[in-house]
Amino acid sequence: MIDFRYHLVSIVSIFLALAVGIVLGAGPLQGQIGDTLTSEITQLRADKTSLRDQVTTLEKQGTDDRAYAEATLGRVVSGALSGRAVALVVLPDVDADRVTEAASAVTLAGGTIASTTRVQGSWIAGNTATKSDRDALVSRLATTLGLTVTAGSESVNLPDRVLAAALASTTATGVGQEAARAALTELATAKLIEVEAEDVVPAQLVVVLSGPITAGTAKDREAAAASWLRLAQALDTAATASVLTTGTPTAASETSTSLVTAARADGAASKAISTVDDTATPMGQASLVLALVQQEDGATGHYGTGDGASAPFAPLPDGP
Repeated sequence: MIDFRYHLVSIVSIFLALAVGIVLGAGPLQGQIGDTLTSEITQLRADKTSLRDQVTTLEKQGTDDRAYAEATLGRVVSGALSGRAVALVVLPDVDADRVTEAASAVTLAGGTIASTTRVQGSWIAGNTATKSDRDALVSRLATTLGLTVTAGSESVNLPDRVLAAALASTTATGVGQEAARAALTELATAKLIEVEAEDVVPAQLVVVLSGPITAGTAKDREAAAASWLRLAQALDTAATASVLTTGTPTAASETSTSLVTAARADGAASKAISTVDDTATPMGQASLVLALVQQEDGATGHYGTGDGASAPFAPLPDGP
């Protein structure tokens, strides 16, 4: 049994150790400890200043690089899309700046904007009432557009095929401009899309602009990505060339899913559709244009800095 003397000895030992530490700290070791601390503080301050200078330099370099890229973008893409009509298809949660930048890149490349269509979330809604109304409408529109309606897998993708046929074609006339405009008007009236239908002309090329998918559970987001990817594939089939884009790379997350990443991970989609994940930058805007040119030549690529990118930027076309 531990008695009182044991406790007393322990307490005395603790106080003796404290006393020795105080004496040493205030005496022989005082100068050494003080000098060490002063030296370390001085070094930390120097490191902080150096890191701040590096950050300032890198920020300036980044600003200068972007300014140069913006100034030269027009020359890089000049004439690349001359004579081409391009349809912009904007999915939910895309910043207005991304749409403006994509349209500007197409114009700088000599192309024209054939249409800008904002597809609503109701396009892929799974609730029974919305789906029933949507399917009834697109079945009727498919007939007016001359699309074949079957009981097989094509009927599942019929809404996407209808929108693709109304916006894009590998020929100058497509399904007929008036029929296409009428279909788009009905889709807009049903609040499935937003588009100025009277201004739409057939497009040979399509740019799909996507944002991060954040609504619902991981399973919900995966299902939404698969649905939007089917639309992108339908547009690619209807057009001569297409590119799927996002403004900035989206890392794998528990709360967000990237359509571009999903496309790159899908075997069939990755072979058919080119992708660009950094169109918020001038380099990404150039890649948007050059990826369309590359697709017209029969090749597909994935550009940017996100997962699955094959190169940071699309290759320049061969010179004359």
